[in-house]
Amino acid sequence: SRASQFETKKNPSQLTIEWAGAADAGYLKTYDREAKENIRLGDMTFAILTERNCVAGWHEDHKSNAFSNEVGNLKTTELVVKYWDGDKPKELESGMYADIKDGLKSKGVKYHKVVYIMVIDSPDIENGTVAKLMLKGAAAGAYFELKDKSAGVKMGEPKDGKTGAVRYKMPSFVPCQIEGGDAEEAELAYEQVKAYFVSQVVEHHVPEDAEPF
Repeated sequence: SRASQFETKKNPSQLTIEWAGAADAGYLKTYDREAKENIRLGDMTFAILTERNCVAGWHEDHKSNAFSNEVGNLKTTELVVKYWDGDKPKELESGMYADIKDGLKSKGVKYHKVVYIMVIDSPDIENGTVAKLMLKGAAAGAYFELKDKSAGVKMGEPKDGKTGAVRYKMPSFVPCQIEGGDAEEAELAYEQVKAYFVSQVVEHHVPEDAEPF
């Protein structure tokens, strides 16, 4: 509704998933805050809800994880980068990505493709869960090669990559069909994520519920 755009909404993502791309890895993972360790996830099938862009990483100078707002277009929307000072976020830097990326990258804070997904089939996560897939480097590059993002996506066998002497694993994103109730549930999940980002634009602030990495 018209009035709903002015309501403060919580990020519908229930967990953050990353790609473990080391040469001896090649799998999805999520961080368990209670156990304080990364948990390996099995291959899953999911629907892509929407995409965003951000920067994140370990900022050595502040000995803290840094993160930014998630934006749709890096060429038209400024990034506001923050770090954790105790349990409070403080601004580190802000500006257009093209202007601040080199300085941030030199300090360990790098570009991430943020993909909001709805889990369709997973051995570890309940079906219908909305999650945030954070991809950087070669993993983001593999995602950019995915042509049909309106279809479902199934994780395939990881691919080997090599840059100089460094070897690593890249994810394989395989399109698949979404049918019946899964398609309907994905549409509802998309509306939740869309409403969240509308509320963030209206409030003109960096979401404090952003997960630091």
